[in-house]
Amino acid sequence: MHDGRWTQDGPKAVWKSEGQGNVRRQQVVTVQSRQYLNLPEEVQEHLFRGDTFSEMLPVGPDSIRGRSPRNLRIAYIEDTLLELANEKPDRIRLAPAAFDPADRTTVSRARTAPVAVPVDTA
Repeated sequence: MHDGRWTQDGPKAVWKSEGQGNVRRQQVVTVQSRQYLNLPEEVQEHLFRGDTFSEMLPVGPDSIRGRSPRNLRIAYIEDTLLELANEKPDRIRLAPAAFDPADRTTVSRARTAPVAVPVDTA
């Protein structure tokens, strides 16, 4: 997985600081229960701890199993997922650089393992 907003800190990929040109988003996203209940249990356990989210009422048409939609900060989701990915270096390769399709090393690895490229639409 490639992201130009990351930098290397020892064996881990971490978010660049504001001084390095990365301004983190403070927006909140609403995630419907139809989506978050389909996340792997490990991801749900990490994302939904304590006061990291708020639930919305009423339950809507995209709510399943009587569970409410949840509001989370986008930066918190990004931090949590990056933390989880850093814990799995044997399964997820984090590249703190923008994806370059001309880079033959990246392209050849992509043929054997999927490469996810986050898109920043902000």
